[in-house]
Amino acid sequence: MTVIDSFTERCLKVAARRWPADMRDERYREWTAEMHEIRSDASTSGGRRAWEQLRYAFSLAASPPAPDENRVPRGWREMAPQLGQRLRPWAVLFGMGVVCSLLAGTARGMVPGVLGAVTGTHTDPSGERPAIITVASALALLGIIVLTAWLGVVIGRRMPLLPDPRGRAARVVSVVGAPVAVGLGLIVIDAGQMLELTGSGAISAQTWLYGPLLWMAMFAVVALVAVALARSGRSGVGRALGIAMSLFALEVLAVPLAYLGAASIGFRLPASPAVALWFPMSLVGGPLADEHLTHTGVSQVMPMLVVASGFTLWYAIAASRVRVTAPRPAPKFAGSASLIVSRPRTGFALATAAIGLAVWAAGLAYATPAGIAMADLGDSQFMMWASELRITSIVLICVAMGLAMVGRGRPILTLFVTASGLLVSDTVLDAFDRTGITGLAGAVGFGVVVLVAAWWLGRTMLLAPPSAAMVRRGHIGIAVTAAMCAPFILTQSTWPETASEGAPEVPTPVVFPAVATVVLVLLTAVAGVSAVAARQRPVSTPVSVALIGLPVLVFGGLGVASGQAGLPGFGSIVMLGALLGLPYTVWVLATIWWDRVRNPGRAGMAWTGIAVAAVPGTVVVIVVGVMGSTMVTGPLMTLQGAGYPADGVSVMPGVILAAIGLGTLTSRIMGRDPRPDSDSRAATANTPQDLPHGHNPYPVAS
Repeated sequence: MTVIDSFTERCLKVAARRWPADMRDERYREWTAEMHEIRSDASTSGGRRAWEQLRYAFSLAASPPAPDENRVPRGWREMAPQLGQRLRPWAVLFGMGVVCSLLAGTARGMVPGVLGAVTGTHTDPSGERPAIITVASALALLGIIVLTAWLGVVIGRRMPLLPDPRGRAARVVSVVGAPVAVGLGLIVIDAGQMLELTGSGAISAQTWLYGPLLWMAMFAVVALVAVALARSGRSGVGRALGIAMSLFALEVLAVPLAYLGAASIGFRLPASPAVALWFPMSLVGGPLADEHLTHTGVSQVMPMLVVASGFTLWYAIAASRVRVTAPRPAPKFAGSASLIVSRPRTGFALATAAIGLAVWAAGLAYATPAGIAMADLGDSQFMMWASELRITSIVLICVAMGLAMVGRGRPILTLFVTASGLLVSDTVLDAFDRTGITGLAGAVGFGVVVLVAAWWLGRTMLLAPPSAAMVRRGHIGIAVTAAMCAPFILTQSTWPETASEGAPEVPTPVVFPAVATVVLVLLTAVAGVSAVAARQRPVSTPVSVALIGLPVLVFGGLGVASGQAGLPGFGSIVMLGALLGLPYTVWVLATIWWDRVRNPGRAGMAWTGIAVAAVPGTVVVIVVGVMGSTMVTGPLMTLQGAGYPADGVSVMPGVILAAIGLGTLTSRIMGRDPRPDSDSRAATANTPQDLPHGHNPYPVAS
């Protein structure tokens, strides 16, 4: 039997396994007979026969399976039962490693930066920090440690790595796996820092890798001791000893990290350090320790390790105390079997995705070289503007594809595949300097392949028709994410007077305001359409046009004006439009919530007050966006071969992450089914549970 024969047989077994038990043998014999006919066809060449075997076997293995007894289609979970549930805790711990690194970076960078700007004090890394900045940074880091420790308890009680470890080896894996998974999440963020710092000579890039690796090995011992005490009934002793051992391990870890980092950059450390405790000094700074800890990267790595230590210790102890419960019953199908879709809304979303694809390709092919040309004249901020426009265009395509998939398939899977594919394509095409018509054609080609794959996966991987609540949550999440991302691209707007001191007559290339305008208008339109669709009670066409059209006109005008000179002494007035980021999000939330309002006057005053209060909150979002973007944009631009511009500050990646978090949270809160009170009887009567089976409360064309 050849390799192709073995592979095709395996595919046939996989396909048969996903059918009911009483039909598997019959199906397998039928497919095997057909495969024998293909293999024995003497009228075709050997290569043709091999191709037909592979095509037939793979089509059976990848085709939609038969439904089970609960009318839920059998999917890939039938090949590996409960694999998703087993991998979920590992994925969550990996993500928490990323979160710990980002939170520690916020405490280390944002708090000193904000206080330094408020007090007008410049913090010199080689000198002593002001007392207020030192104390505030330490308190912020302490608060983050407490927060992550609490999250460790919550996640540990709900997602232990091994709920019922049997045997000594399984118990060790259930404990040691936690620091390993969290450490891998830390390394992912550190890999970006290493790419940005390699060759700079400023601080050691290798320290970002040595730190998490050594921490994983040392903290595995700490977790084993603490969990052993907790399992023996001495939880308090386990926590206290775990804290003491963690502090000792971090102090021991700081010394080799400093010497390894110093050796990698040629920095000479004294044989006998002047400061005994390097770990505490790496957190608060100081005139004696900063010289040894800042240049070697220890002061940048240790905050995230102490945050990860607090989370992992409390997670391991909480997970070790989980008792095995009865398995959950099989999911039951509820609601209508019809897909909850709107053909006009789907058409709008797909058209928006197509336009967004063209705009992203244009930004890659024309805005990027224009930004490089402006940087050669003295202003590299245009490079940052081009990079942010491309990232925001990818967000536009993602939310449009998600809107098209809501009610039809799995929007989250579609969003993930679209974002990953387009981001990789953007990085590769930019790294190989594909510009002009060649870059435009290449970007469109890659983009079409990515969108087709995302659409196919989103439709075929649907396990069950979505309920009305799931559809509403999808619309809310997309609306909030798009509304929050749209205005912040205005922060990158610049104008001819700042283009170059040597050549002030050079105007802003027209591709920048053109791409910015299209992205702003379409993101605003997607947010408005999703918000109107998320309402429990439909609104009239004139009201819908007003709710969607008014913000589109405002942001469209700001997009057209981007790149133009602003008020003297105040910079570009267009950049002030970014302050509408959170207020427009409040507008979208009010649109969704308004059908629950009893007193319109009082509700209007309340939402207006919230929108006004959101204006200063937008400044906080911008600061958080800047801090979060520093760990994404720098490594990304290094991979693209450009390097971080000398002028310009990245904002959008951090804002996008914040928007995704806010969209997820609001969809969970506002997407709940209404309670059957007197004011929501009409809405409750339209839920699938109260309708006859087979009735679809949402018509196909609405």
